[in-house]
Amino acid sequence: MKLNFFQKIIVLLIAISFVIGLDYYLFLPKRDIEPEKPAEVNVGKEEKLNETTTNLVSENITSSLGVEEKQRVYLEVPFASQAPKGDWDPLHNEACEEAALVMAKYWLEGKKLTGDAMDDEILKSVAWEEGQWGGHYDLPVDKIVELATKYFGIEKIRAVYNIENIERIKKELSQGNLVIVPTAGRLLDNIHYRQPGPVYHMLVIKGFNKSDKEGKEGKEMITNDPGTKVGKDFRYSPENLFISIHDWPAGTGRPLLFGQNLSKDEAAQIILRGQRAMMVIEK
Repeated sequence: MKLNFFQKIIVLLIAISFVIGLDYYLFLPKRDIEPEKPAEVNVGKEEKLNETTTNLVSENITSSLGVEEKQRVYLEVPFASQAPKGDWDPLHNEACEEAALVMAKYWLEGKKLTGDAMDDEILKSVAWEEGQWGGHYDLPVDKIVELATKYFGIEKIRAVYNIENIERIKKELSQGNLVIVPTAGRLLDNIHYRQPGPVYHMLVIKGFNKSDKEGKEGKEMITNDPGTKVGKDFRYSPENLFISIHDWPAGTGRPLLFGQNLSKDEAAQIILRGQRAMMVIEK
């Protein structure tokens, strides 16, 4: 069908109107659509979450390292030697276990320890041991714990066996706990002992320090050593102290019977088979 002139004009006008309308719809902004909410709302939530997570991690790091990071610990533990009157008779020569517990007891009670008080405490505790065990013997850790609880009334004491390194001891000290260790005394670097040194000996460990008495760099373990009158705050290197730690190997399932008599040279060799152990006392 052929279109006349007027029909062609009408079709052309319709086409032009359609094109203009389509262009307007596609390219002009839509005013009836709500703008998107800014992305910063979600970003803000993420930032707060990240900040919270960071704080928690920092606190965990601080709390987990707090004990290990201490440079110095010093517990005020009173001191008196195991022979406070200078009488190194057989009883006092073997009284390091009792002396260590006396110092611990007076620390717990916050009392001053005199030489007379130490001597009296040693004599009474040895008398108790003779009544309980039939003699005054070198005591392995389990017997020392028994003496501490049953005679001295020290309740919060525990034995720890097979300690891995000196850091295990420092951790207890950093928590404010006192540590007593049994040692093969002849391995200890202490020039004040009558040589070759005690076969079996107790040390009260009361702290550690980053530097020595002269302020020189070099870590030290601070002890009360009852085996000498100058034993207050006596310092040992961590290495020497740790290798010297050995429990007395007597009792059930051990090389020695409890109370078994040996020559000092025999005992000095056998004690090296004893476990590395410590006693921890809490206030």
